[in-house]
Amino acid sequence: MPCGIYQITDIPASELGGVMVDAHIGNPTDVKSVLQPDGNYTVIITYPPCAETKTFDEHIAATDT
Repeated sequence: MPCGIYQITDIPASELGGVMVDAHIGNPTDVKSVLQPDGNYTVIITYPPCAETKTFDEHIAATDT
């Protein structure tokens, strides 16, 4: 199960809809997009907190089989 906060940056407006749909995979608690100064978007995906000693990437590496 994903955990923590994950960000995808530099998404063109033409791809934002698809990224937002994909971002809901894994049942996040929140998904939002933020317009960047250059006109691209950052998508911020929030899942329940990870174990204290794990970052999102460490959690994914530990659960990747």
